[in-house]
Amino acid sequence: MSERTQPEAIKTGQTIPVFKQFLNIALRSAIEVVTGLFLSKKRNYITEQLFKKLYEDYELRRKMITKLRNSL
Repeated sequence: MSERTQPEAIKTGQTIPVFKQFLNIALRSAIEVVTGLFLSKKRNYITEQLFKKLYEDYELRRKMITKLRNSL
């Protein structure tokens, strides 16, 4: 693997399995945040509009992290 195509995980000194584990933890943390979003919406702490925007943000990041993890 050339220096240009080497995954960033290796460049920063992490092994691929360790970096994948980090990404899995990030995904689980995001799910916990979404649980908080649902509770906030149910208790009327946030509006439906804000909930939808934040949930869309979560979905985008979840897809990005999943694609990155799957590409390793």
